[in-house]
Amino acid sequence: DIWEFVTWYSAFSFSEAVCVNKFARETRDVARKHGMNILNIERYKKAFDRYDLNSNGVIEFNEFKNIITDLLKIPTGLDLPQERV
Repeated sequence: DIWEFVTWYSAFSFSEAVCVNKFARETRDVARKHGMNILNIERYKKAFDRYDLNSNGVIEFNEFKNIITDLLKIPTGLDLPQERV
């Protein structure tokens, strides 16, 4: 019945379960579990994903080196000495 749908829609149309994908819900659950700001966690995850080039969920040495290179603003073409990484 249409009124049942309207009632459901008005109650749940903006709920996290409807508006947010499964991965984002899991990220938000982690943030809540640890008492952290959800927006910060989503920002951290986005940054992590930007450097996790092979999408394996781990920052490997070369990916870490890219993070350090960006953070230290090392010009393109120059390399950070191995002993500094």
